[in-house]
Amino acid sequence: MRHRGVTLTEILITLTIIAIGAGLVIPQMRSGVENREAKQALNTLHSILQAVRLYEVDKGNLQNAGGNPINLANLESEGYVLAREYAPKFNYSINLAVQPIQVTATNPTTGRVVTLAQDPNSKSRDGAITDSGHFLAG
Repeated sequence: MRHRGVTLTEILITLTIIAIGAGLVIPQMRSGVENREAKQALNTLHSILQAVRLYEVDKGNLQNAGGNPINLANLESEGYVLAREYAPKFNYSINLAVQPIQVTATNPTTGRVVTLAQDPNSKSRDGAITDSGHFLAG
């Protein structure tokens, strides 16, 4: 009995099956990475909000030396937060004009926005969390 090699048809079928499997798995992996990044951003938002609270306790208000509302640059320059500890890929902002105070992280590449709004008088670490329409556990 003569031993035959692999036919071209068998190779093409195998490659097709591998391509279909990869097409199903890769989007799920990408989604998992984006969710992990959003959760890192949420942790950063918790840290920024805590820094805002500490600033208010230390200074008695939420204004910088010039009488303007504080921003991340003020918190960084006075040592309340460290920029190197931010979750990467996101831009952060503080909105003091609304109550409860909101801190927001925006990913300029994907457009994903994570917002944490927390009543400054609340003792809870969790606040109202929105994440571009996605559920995101705090």
